[in-house]
Amino acid sequence: MSSAAVRFTSSARSGLPLSKLVVTLTIVCCIQAFLGLPWNVVAACYSTWALICCGRLLSGDTTAIFDGLLFVTVLTLSNATLLWASLDSFSAYLHSVLPVILSAFLVAAFLISGVFYKSQREEQQKQAEDVEPTKHCRPLIFPCRTTHARMFPKKHSFAYSYLLAGVPVGPKQHHGRYGSMLSVDNNLKPWPANRKGWFHIQGSDYLDRGNENLDLNGKLTQYLRSQVCSQSSPLYTR
Repeated sequence: MSSAAVRFTSSARSGLPLSKLVVTLTIVCCIQAFLGLPWNVVAACYSTWALICCGRLLSGDTTAIFDGLLFVTVLTLSNATLLWASLDSFSAYLHSVLPVILSAFLVAAFLISGVFYKSQREEQQKQAEDVEPTKHCRPLIFPCRTTHARMFPKKHSFAYSYLLAGVPVGPKQHHGRYGSMLSVDNNLKPWPANRKGWFHIQGSDYLDRGNENLDLNGKLTQYLRSQVCSQSSPLYTR
């Protein structure tokens, strides 16, 4: 009894035991006999064999790796029809589940967009409540007309009308979008509150052009204090 155990152990260390090879080929033949069964039953057999192989690996039997490779190779070469049938069944299952997944994605996208829209509306209402009417006026449109006439060297005259937009210049919390027509330094705000209006005024395009470190209010304050006002004088031009 002990000599037989020694012979079996030596064969396991030296290479693939003949008994395990027979067991692997027997399982392959049994799987081939399951062609008439549903694909889920065959998949359950595959799972059972994989669990047995994992148990062998955890117990220290390294030959289970070779058994697994041999099993998969023989099964793929001798029974490609079963593999394609399994893929077709999975494809049919995916086609049945895909509309549900897309519907759930659309519902989630609609809910997220609703949350963003609600937060944006609340932020706009909060900004409107924080504005003091005595300090910050609303944007104004001034109708203007320019005329020009000269007598020398050639008599010439023209006139045209245009609109002049007046925007409030104040702290950063008062920057933003005034309806859908006008926006002032709206690019300084995070998304989705940074949408620009039809007529957008960007502070980097005025006074010190190209300087994006200061907004329109900061540039105007710096300019007035360098030209007219001292550091301690209040600015009444806002």
